[in-house]
Amino acid sequence: MLRVLQYRYILLFLLPAILFQSCIKEYSYERQDNTPPVIDTTPPQQIPPAELDFPYCGACDGKDQFEEGKWSFTAGISFLCGDIDTAIILAERTAFTFFGPSACAADMNVILTVYLNPFVLDHDQKNLFIPKVSFYYSKLGAAQFPLISRADNPFYAIIHNYNHQSKIANGTFTGYAYKPDLRSLPVTGKFKVKLL
Repeated sequence: MLRVLQYRYILLFLLPAILFQSCIKEYSYERQDNTPPVIDTTPPQQIPPAELDFPYCGACDGKDQFEEGKWSFTAGISFLCGDIDTAIILAERTAFTFFGPSACAADMNVILTVYLNPFVLDHDQKNLFIPKVSFYYSKLGAAQFPLISRADNPFYAIIHNYNHQSKIANGTFTGYAYKPDLRSLPVTGKFKVKLL
């Protein structure tokens, strides 16, 4: 019985190694003449950069920071920014919405609604995690939103700081938004808004 197991071991493990060893090509670095070996200097093929989902906006260069009355976000590899021209907060101060046009396309707007409940912006606050946010990037006259969040794929916000005296909140938002072709893009953004 022991001998049968030894033969199986040889057949299963050693035989493939012996067979594949004979297929390995051998190279020798000994040369008959003094010519140097040929080295392939062809650069590797470059992978083309991913296509931007939205046109490049030079006005947004360096705008990835908190500025009062401004928003910015990255969608996929596109970076967009703009002004906040309207901000509305509920009388109970448990939800707010802001709107604003894109810096490079007057017909494009961002709309962000943050549902604060159970939080209330009636005193200074820091680091509030908000699990319910609606995000829209709209185009004037378009039948569909170029980007929209969906309730079945959560979108989040963090209010990093809210100063009740100045009524200014700064925060970040993140989640997945969907294009009209139903392709999702990761979105991360910033805002600093006055909530009167």
